Amino acid sequence: MVRARAGKAAVARAVQAGQGGNAGGRSRPSMSASQSRSSTTTRDEKMHGERTLKENILKKNHYLFKWIVVDAGRENEWISADEIVDQHGVREHIVHHYIEGEIRGEKNVLTLPWALLTIVLYALMMLGKEEVNLHNSMANAVEFDIKENANFGFTAPGNMGHKNYEDVNCYADFWSWMNKGFMPLLYKDQVPTSEDSGLDLGPLTPLQKNRYLGSNAKVGPVKLAKESTVETECINSDMSRVFGIFCDDSTELDMQLKPVENVVSQSTFYEDTPSTVWLNGFEIDNQQKLKDLETSLWVDKATNRVQISFLTYEPDQDILRLSNVNFLFSRTGQIWKQFTQRSIVVNPYYNFWAYLFDILFYLNVTFVFGHELFELIVHLRKNRESPLRSLRDYFGVWNAVDWLFIFLSYSVLALWLVRLEKMRAVTSAVLDLPQDAADCSSDCSAYYSDIYRQMDELGFFIRTSQVVFAIGPVVVLLRVFKAFSAQPRLAMLTDTILQASSQLAHYLVVFMSMISTYAVMGVALFGREIPQFATLDRAFPTLFMAGLGAFDFDAAQTIGRFYAFIFYAAFMMLIVLVMLSM
Repeated sequence: MVRARAGKAAVARAVQAGQGGNAGGRSRPSMSASQSRSSTTTRDEKMHGERTLKENILKKNHYLFKWIVVDAGRENEWISADEIVDQHGVREHIVHHYIEGEIRGEKNVLTLPWALLTIVLYALMMLGKEEVNLHNSMANAVEFDIKENANFGFTAPGNMGHKNYEDVNCYADFWSWMNKGFMPLLYKDQVPTSEDSGLDLGPLTPLQKNRYLGSNAKVGPVKLAKESTVETECINSDMSRVFGIFCDDSTELDMQLKPVENVVSQSTFYEDTPSTVWLNGFEIDNQQKLKDLETSLWVDKATNRVQISFLTYEPDQDILRLSNVNFLFSRTGQIWKQFTQRSIVVNPYYNFWAYLFDILFYLNVTFVFGHELFELIVHLRKNRESPLRSLRDYFGVWNAVDWLFIFLSYSVLALWLVRLEKMRAVTSAVLDLPQDAADCSSDCSAYYSDIYRQMDELGFFIRTSQVVFAIGPVVVLLRVFKAFSAQPRLAMLTDTILQASSQLAHYLVVFMSMISTYAVMGVALFGREIPQFATLDRAFPTLFMAGLGAFDFDAAQTIGRFYAFIFYAAFMMLIVLVMLSM
């Protein structure tokens, strides 16, 4: 660096001498001997400066170590670390940057135990207040009971119904299922006995009548509600006018193909409130109510969706559950059936540990927040004249991960507090029910309408917020990678991804182009016959699973064995054998 600096100074002096040698081209006056010697010296310096300038023109900066000047043509040659230190030296800011990186890396390694503890605390906080397996177990029990035991289509001697709710394929089947299957299952009068035993164990007590599936208590009556559509002009008005038919306006829920449970559960149910009916199991005229509804054509062509809802409480696990049986009347004539549920733990803080895990996790989050805020302030104070540059220097990848973790953690806290408030409102509404609410008849709406609505809104909110809760572990895991980044062996995964990011991006472009092409081909070939290829959003996951070996070739043969073979063989060779083997 010293020689390079001296060379630059010599060039600068030579240029100055050259510029001052002949000012404006005027003739020089006669010179004395001393002046002549001075002129000779000036010419020598000028010639030396020109040689130095020519030499520097043939010099280049090294492509990697920018402060090192090498001969032209050698700027891409590798220079060893020893040669750099011994012959060229290292700039001060690079040494400082290296030392700061080492200090930062040591700090990151020391955060590894805390990062791992954060994962454990997050898991305990989210899963400690409610056991998800119990929600799943009870949901499966209720769904199985409705599907398998609410039977109709009885044959003599009347002990066995051969149809369940999946066999409801017309309006008459719906009313048969309600009369013979659902209501007798939910509201029993006599103590059940075994077949052909001839036993009569007497009627059920009021307390026994209010039980469902063992220890579950029924909360209120059954709500029978529907959603209706409005007639509108068809696409081809001439054809529809000839046959005297009208079309219906589309709703939020697409029923051309069977929607999955989450789509039905999270879609808006536009209840036709004046036609809502409440069926109390303690009444003796429920069958007459159902017959009157059938006679009045309560379900007709304008009916888009029927929802049958009932509320239960499981005391052993403190779970309040709203169960919905949905009948979806597609415009194609198909009646889709979908069972949905909303459930909450009434008091999630039923023990000391639920409080402790929440407190420990958010103490950890607050500590990280304070540390990052302090570090940000230090960076801003170092360079007060350029705060944007300070922010640029501070916000690296891992600091951005820390702030994302802080933001997400406090977002989870805000969503949880909103959820607690909604749960408190539902619980208060149930506890405030009057004594005569269980015996309501036509005025059940005054008691239970708000409870069912609040429970449905709460379930919608829980399903939506679960996405944010699910992202939490991913962000926490990124903080673990931050600690890994400072240790070479632990950083192998992150370093590999970062170094291969460009190649991965190019690979994904090619892969998505090819999978998109096959998705369009699949819809064109199989869309009419196979539901999994009926739309592009269904075709993409189907092809992804096919790449893993889960391809239903028997179903694909419906369009012809030859076409199915060509499609499947080309897909396997290009996507699986070529793309996934690169």
